[in-house]
Amino acid sequence: ELQALSRTDLFGRYEQLLDAPPPKGLSRPLLCRIVAFETQAAERGGLGLRLRMQLRSIADENGTISPTVHLKSDARLVREWNGVSHVVDRVGNGFSYRGKTYRSLSA
Repeated sequence: ELQALSRTDLFGRYEQLLDAPPPKGLSRPLLCRIVAFETQAAERGGLGLRLRMQLRSIADENGTISPTVHLKSDARLVREWNGVSHVVDRVGNGFSYRGKTYRSLSA
């Protein structure tokens, strides 16, 4: 049903469910997923207590996310995006990507 809605109608559903306008630049597929999740959560209940507690434990008091998984040196992360494979290696105190070393995955 959501796939058939116009972008304007999806915005309306988003605002109705979340009591806020959607962020600017939100893609239509992501907008559909958010509306679908929020609709399902409203009908069947939101996230379970255990998962909510786990998510809260990830975020510290500053609201930033603390890593819960520590990668050992020589770990390799491989992801494909838009048909291109991206390989990141854990090296020493950083991450190697395309011949350059970064302090964090975010960098």
